[in-house]
Amino acid sequence: ASYAKKAHPDLDIVIYRDPNQLLNEARKRRPDIVGFSVYAWSDRLSLFCAKKIKEISKQTIIVAGGASIDDIDSELLQYLKSHTYFDLCCPNEGEVSFLRLIEHVKLNGKLLNDTIIEGCAQLASDGSLLRGEYKKPVLSEIPSPYLSGTLDSYLSDEYIPIIQSMRGCP
Repeated sequence: ASYAKKAHPDLDIVIYRDPNQLLNEARKRRPDIVGFSVYAWSDRLSLFCAKKIKEISKQTIIVAGGASIDDIDSELLQYLKSHTYFDLCCPNEGEVSFLRLIEHVKLNGKLLNDTIIEGCAQLASDGSLLRGEYKKPVLSEIPSPYLSGTLDSYLSDEYIPIIQSMRGCP
């Protein structure tokens, strides 16, 4: 979110922790894009929420990223075929890929079929995998989500912030 807003300050990006709040807001606002950070423990909940959002708005683009999105083409293909409510996946770090998706949608008004987007993987019309080349983010160019205010709502109440000092699986 902080990286995308750095490139496009006009973006309205909201991060949800509560799935009920996400679904209630999706009913009110009909988002253009919804991204899920998918982990082994959140896969089924993410898929459930993606299904509900597609029922609310078929035009909303649903993206899966995070640690449980594999980088192997055959695994990505299987994941997208078995998780049909996800329109795309962003394997690896998602900052650049998610930004390229946002820029694609801003330019075209929607997700164009059979178009390769840098760093994103999706199913082509014929069921094959379309995958854009991955570009590793330059970490020094990513604004801190803590210092930019992106995570302010998580710094109150009972939440305790945790700073992860590395990327990828330890």
